[in-house]
Amino acid sequence: MKILILGSTGMLGSECKDILSQEHEVIAPDKKELDIISWDMVIQNLQEISPDVVLNCVGFTDVDACETEDFKVRKINVEGPRNLAQGSARFECKLIHISSDYVFDGQKMIPQPYFEDDTANPLSAYGKSKMESETAVRENSPNHVIVRTAWLYGINGSNFIKSIVNQGIQENKVFRVVDDQVGSPTWANRLAFQIRELLHRNARGTYHATSEGYCTRFECAKYVLKKLGIKASIEPCSMKDYEGLAVRPANCLLENRLLKNQGMRLVLCLLAVLYTLSPYDLFPDFIIGWGWIDDLAIRYRFEEGHYQKREQEQTSGGPREQESSKKTAYAVLGVGRDASPEEIKQAFRRLANKYHPDKVSHMGDEFRELAERRFKEIQEAYQKLK
Repeated sequence: MKILILGSTGMLGSECKDILSQEHEVIAPDKKELDIISWDMVIQNLQEISPDVVLNCVGFTDVDACETEDFKVRKINVEGPRNLAQGSARFECKLIHISSDYVFDGQKMIPQPYFEDDTANPLSAYGKSKMESETAVRENSPNHVIVRTAWLYGINGSNFIKSIVNQGIQENKVFRVVDDQVGSPTWANRLAFQIRELLHRNARGTYHATSEGYCTRFECAKYVLKKLGIKASIEPCSMKDYEGLAVRPANCLLENRLLKNQGMRLVLCLLAVLYTLSPYDLFPDFIIGWGWIDDLAIRYRFEEGHYQKREQEQTSGGPREQESSKKTAYAVLGVGRDASPEEIKQAFRRLANKYHPDKVSHMGDEFRELAERRFKEIQEAYQKLK
């Protein structure tokens, strides 16, 4: 299957690119090559690439900025998806479009969730743009999937959890976090696997795909900081106290009803027992992409069983296994396979210095243990490529 991914450098798009490329031919042009707001570029690329599937992960997601940048938000969030929908229909390919919980008003009594067929009633300019994008997709693309998700977090792009950690590591700072908005933090990596499953099942229609269970943003922040060993002072506050331009829904809960009914729910139950779960169960990539801990767990975020399989490949010794081992070593050091010996050495020095035991001695036990594993892996990778 040939899949055209738009927004492939973003939080969800990058995960989809990594996961889908394992089984399919993935084409991921940048904005200069394909800007979705340009009808001519959309048509030209669809004609030249002839994809089976178009996955749209592009979006203007700054909720407050959407209130003042109407022209930009309409171009990116409404006209762009309409172009893709019309183009996909012309060239008879499936369109997968990512939408948001913000299409709802959040007025339901917590913990009552929103279902796929509930009436949209957005409160903000961002929510209205996502609602209109859904309408554009439904009206113009007969073969489409709309995936609504919420509180997404991952390696790339900005998100709530990264923001909390970045604020938490600033010394002598007290910050406030909203305690009257509830939702389900959803791991972008797992959502990408869910999208893959929707593709394999040839699904059509509108689906909700978020993690199971819920928490307030304050509960989420407190849990993450505690598990990371970050001693920060945080205080709960109301959404009324939050200095933002956009009105936000209080209830962001989405029920994954169709995924469950059709037997293809892959998003995890992350928040059912908030304080008893391991941090690796709740936030499997919680230490990725945050400044001084930016790629600490990059090799430990595989699907179930994949890590053990990789270990077996590295130790079995055959030509194919040796090649796989070298490929992994390049990934561990964050360099391409065409990297020069000097580039490999520089990458090793940078990472080894970052994760040297002396550099992480002040962190919590969980951090130090994972950092030690990472440091050992960096050393082993460098030995394979010397």
